[in-house]
Amino acid sequence: MSCVSPCLGYAETSVRGTLFFVIARSAAWKCACVVAFALLGVAVFVVFVIHPGGFEGQIGWFLDLLPGAIVGEILADTASKIVPRVERIVYWCSILSVSLLWYFALSYAAIKAYRFVIRSLGR
Repeated sequence: MSCVSPCLGYAETSVRGTLFFVIARSAAWKCACVVAFALLGVAVFVVFVIHPGGFEGQIGWFLDLLPGAIVGEILADTASKIVPRVERIVYWCSILSVSLLWYFALSYAAIKAYRFVIRSLGR
């Protein structure tokens, strides 16, 4: 007998009177992608909509929440020497992509660490 519960996220399987619980988990990188996009969205919302820290403090929040700005400035400076028109495109694309990779790496490491701790505790 097999029963799938989409709300709870697990499947129950009864074999010869024994009840097994199998937790349906998606891959860690898929969860990390979702979390990375959510964190990037929150960071962009905080920096460009809420404007924390006033005028002077805004640069600190910008660099803290969007760490790709440092790499983006270097790449945009190099691109402006080659083709001046693409400076803004290179700047914003590199800010978003490097920040997304940063948030992906953080969330992937957190998910892997959480699953390792849960597995080692025997849950």
